[in-house]
Amino acid sequence: MRFTKVLGMFALAITVWAADPTAGTWKLNPAKSKYSPGPTPTSATITYEDTADGIKRTGENVLPDGTKTSFEYTAKYDGKDYPVSGSDRYDPIALKRLNDHTVESTLKKVPAHRPVL
Repeated sequence: MRFTKVLGMFALAITVWAADPTAGTWKLNPAKSKYSPGPTPTSATITYEDTADGIKRTGENVLPDGTKTSFEYTAKYDGKDYPVSGSDRYDPIALKRLNDHTVESTLKKVPAHRPVL
């Protein structure tokens, strides 16, 4: 009985330690945010979720004119390109963990037509 409790507590500690610190739901505070170029969304909610395939990002922005935008991806922190869906501005994203609290993300736009050389 005692061993089971200790083992259960150890498993919980490993789960908490292994979780991505960005995992969770994040809400924009427009009053404390600056966008360059603008406009600053009137609201935004983004959710990051740990999955077997990496970190999954979903969310939605609402622009000042009421237009809703969103995009999502699942990517690993290995610097490789992963597909982005739901965006006409971005195609792949590459994530790279710089330290425990810093991630470098590179969103790219691939030209629709590439000339044949």
